[in-house]
Amino acid sequence: MTSRRSPIRKRLGEERLPVNTELAAAGYLRGFWRDDDMETRRYWHGIAVTHGESIIEKLREAAPGTRPGFEYAIGKYPPIPLIGDPPPSHNMTAGEYIDIDGVRFFYCGRDCFRVWQQCQAEHLRHLGELDGAEWKRYLAWKRTGYEARYVLDGAPHKAIRLHHMCY
Repeated sequence: MTSRRSPIRKRLGEERLPVNTELAAAGYLRGFWRDDDMETRRYWHGIAVTHGESIIEKLREAAPGTRPGFEYAIGKYPPIPLIGDPPPSHNMTAGEYIDIDGVRFFYCGRDCFRVWQQCQAEHLRHLGELDGAEWKRYLAWKRTGYEARYVLDGAPHKAIRLHHMCY
């Protein structure tokens, strides 16, 4: 019997997400750059299946009152609504969005002079997603100035502040 090396394959979900992808998946779909695949629900569904539990677990502790962007991308929640008109197209912040299978998700929500998109925690509260205890934890976190507490798998040395659409 010949002995040959057999490659050890990683189980589904054991590989780390690239830092930029985890930023977008955990925050509200905003990263440093965008791959074309990010504009499909299929892509975000794959993130949900392979890394969703880990991201949700870390996000609960780090950013109460928020939900990961991948849950918005796959349609679990509707996009955060506008509370005012977005800036005119010549304003830089008007271009800060991602279209996922025809649904537009703005991820700026604020220009120099005004907020034009609802706070994510308020949106989730209106949807009935936040209970009283989580709302209180959110308010306590807000009083800290949204302290950076999320630790990326690919950069475990420092907690970061995620993009979560509250100001």
